[in-house]
Amino acid sequence: MKKQNRLLTILTIFILSSFLNLNASKLNLSVSEQNYLDKKKQITVCIDPDWMPYEKIQNNKHVGMSSDFINLIEKKINTPINLIPTKTWAQSISYAKNRACDMFSLVKETPSRKKYMDFTTPYFNFPLVIATTTDKLFVSNIETILNKKLGIVKGYAFIELLKNKYPKINIIEVDSVSDGLKKVKNKNIYGYIDSVITIGYELQRSYSTVLKVSGQFDLNFSLSIATRNDEPHLYSIMQKAVVSIDEKATQTIVNEWIDIKIEKSVNYTLLWESIFVLLVIIIAFINRHYFLLKAKRVLEKKVEDKTKELQTLNENLEQTVLRRTEELESSNEVFQLMLHSTMEAIFILEYNYCVDANNEAVNLFNYTNSEELVGTFIFDLLDKTSHEFLASTENQSQGMPYEVKAKKSDGSVFPALIRIQSLKTKNRTIKILTLLDLTKIKEQELKLINQSKMASLGELLGNIAHQWRQPLAVITTAASGMKMQKELDILSDDEFNKNCDDIVDSSSYLSKTINDFKHLIKGNKRKIDFKINETIKHSSSLLTGLLSSNLIKIKYSLDEERIFNGYSNDLTQVIVSIIKNSNDAFNKNKIDVGKYIFIETSQKDDNLIICIKDNAGGIPSDILDKIFEPYFTTKHKTQGTGLGLYMTHQLINDSFNGSIEVINEEFNFNNKTYEGAKFILTLPIKENTVLQ
Repeated sequence: MKKQNRLLTILTIFILSSFLNLNASKLNLSVSEQNYLDKKKQITVCIDPDWMPYEKIQNNKHVGMSSDFINLIEKKINTPINLIPTKTWAQSISYAKNRACDMFSLVKETPSRKKYMDFTTPYFNFPLVIATTTDKLFVSNIETILNKKLGIVKGYAFIELLKNKYPKINIIEVDSVSDGLKKVKNKNIYGYIDSVITIGYELQRSYSTVLKVSGQFDLNFSLSIATRNDEPHLYSIMQKAVVSIDEKATQTIVNEWIDIKIEKSVNYTLLWESIFVLLVIIIAFINRHYFLLKAKRVLEKKVEDKTKELQTLNENLEQTVLRRTEELESSNEVFQLMLHSTMEAIFILEYNYCVDANNEAVNLFNYTNSEELVGTFIFDLLDKTSHEFLASTENQSQGMPYEVKAKKSDGSVFPALIRIQSLKTKNRTIKILTLLDLTKIKEQELKLINQSKMASLGELLGNIAHQWRQPLAVITTAASGMKMQKELDILSDDEFNKNCDDIVDSSSYLSKTINDFKHLIKGNKRKIDFKINETIKHSSSLLTGLLSSNLIKIKYSLDEERIFNGYSNDLTQVIVSIIKNSNDAFNKNKIDVGKYIFIETSQKDDNLIICIKDNAGGIPSDILDKIFEPYFTTKHKTQGTGLGLYMTHQLINDSFNGSIEVINEEFNFNNKTYEGAKFILTLPIKENTVLQ
């Protein structure tokens, strides 16, 4: 059917064009205009190579609405109009300025273009609209988005017109319509501006599920034929040709390219079938009328009997309605009691406006009564920082709780967990918003985090003790040895100097150790440039005492050095936490000898990969996906809070915009097969580093 309609349209245009050709004299061309055409032989035209459904260059041929229109004009003036191929609209503009082509088939008139072109009466006129992704709100006022990136094809006329009307508009020039819509889809720009015909055509073909028309400018997209202004005869000929074309022919072209179809053919098979069905209905109606007359008397008797029965049923129904009304009133009282007895604030919304709220909502948001909340817009209950999040995720998060910042009547903000559930009734759709105050929960969470920090501080002090034992022993031995040698009068100058040097070296080591731990505990949150490999080795050196006392060896396989700009202390805390986790695994699994921790770095795509693995036997599969959850721990409550690996996960995510995962891996080392946990840290290089 679609092919038949297409052939019919082409045939219609052919007939119209033939008619126009036979009646070319109606253009009333002057002698000088006809002489111009005879001497010209052919007219060259430039078009936009990618502007469907208006026009396009396809296989070096001119196609689209303007192509059909130019074909009509070509027949009218009886002179060939030949295409000059171009790659972009900007190139077409350049050709016109340099007189490489005689005319444009379809163009918007602007003051700057009038310097080198003349413009006929417009023959297409459509609104100017903006396309955005489907998650954007409808743009009721164009001035609210002038600061956002708005794409327009380079060289398009309405760039100049929009800049004159909106001086502050942020226009991003794109290569083509498809380039502009692709940038919108990929969120490189906020929206793309073009005529409603072009955008509608492209959305139906390629972007119907991801893009939409979100607003309309108060500018019409009027398009004309433009001719070079150094040949005035060409302009007058084209003006006469444009105004002489019947509006019906123009509309036929438009309907074809925007897929408007009007079926005018007569389906005679369907007509005869309809007549047959009509005859059957008439016969059935006559037959039924006969039997109805016959049954009328019987029915009247039955109606009389049924009337009596209905009277009895009506009396019973009235009693039933009265009883159900009482039950509904009782149920409503129960519902109201449940509504006002919950720990959550509950809002009942219609069209995102509050129509009812429970007592908890009234108290939580500091209102006097529920009547004050009625009519409140849902966004007035939230801080501005949560508006965009709610608007973009409400439809996708039906029934799923998520955290926002709520705002009380006095303007104070507090953390809250909300959930929105839609409820459809017969006549309307309402939303039930439940909200839970997270203020106390956040305070408890902060206390637990502080407790975890204190526990970590205790472990660090234990590590300091491990680090200090050997140098303190050296100092004690040297001092007591010198004292004994002095008493025996056998202390030589060389021995005295050597012992003093040992004491000074050990004291320096003690000072360096305490400084290293002081910087780690202080937790400097200032971004600095630091070397990755150096930080990794420094982090593991903080646990030298712990590692040596537990006979754990660290094996390094580090890639080229890189300089990160970020929080070195955060990375140190992550590495220390993972190494201590491995030490706990060795102890838990009672591995006494052959204990290794392997630290490797490598680059994959634009990411730095840090792998830390051990041979402690791995993590049980039933808890492998839970170890980064807050408060999850396999230790006794007196030994940990469960926040260590959770904080590690948060530090990697927040400080480096990276990710961390853990797997169990079986591997070979020194001709032996081991199994252990492997922590994989992925840090984006572009966001954090530069190559040294």
